Amino acid sequence: MRKYILICFLFILALSLSGCGETKQEPQESGSSEILQTVPENNTEIEPVDLPTTAPEQASEEKTEQEEPEVSEAKKIRFLVDGQEIIVALEDHAAADALYTRLPMELTFEDFNGTEKIAYPDESLPTEGVPTQCDPNIGSFCYYIPWGNFCFFYQDFRASESLMPLGEVESGLEFLESLDTADTVTVEAVE
Repeated sequence: MRKYILICFLFILALSLSGCGETKQEPQESGSSEILQTVPENNTEIEPVDLPTTAPEQASEEKTEQEEPEVSEAKKIRFLVDGQEIIVALEDHAAADALYTRLPMELTFEDFNGTEKIAYPDESLPTEGVPTQCDPNIGSFCYYIPWGNFCFFYQDFRASESLMPLGEVESGLEFLESLDTADTVTVEAVE
């Protein structure tokens, strides 16, 4: 029985000793900022600490808004097909820029493999430092490097090497299949 009482006494003593060095933190409001006070158990000294007045959620939102880079609007081009138009938002690279500076131009499209409509521009596009592979979807506007032709995909296609993405159709997707029925297609910049 003595051992039991001794063990209980030591346990209580250990608990009371572990609480002696503990500090408590009590927030207090004062005007526009909060002061956090550290209060030791023996109440000998109080150290005020200023906290920011902005709530953490607001501060992180403000930081996020400031860090977001401005998104520049993509250059757009228009394909005029028998009175209808297809608008394409161009990629941001040298080949797409070169195409944009060569506008306006006239093209004649033909169907290729029941998947895409292709046309051959007068001049090839630069290929240095630009993406040279693509996984085209319906509405992808690309440039096939080996043949030097533009291609509009009106069917989904597999990822392909030597296929440079130039842009994506924003409107007029329903007119892609009729590209090869027009005698000529006028391509111009959208201002």
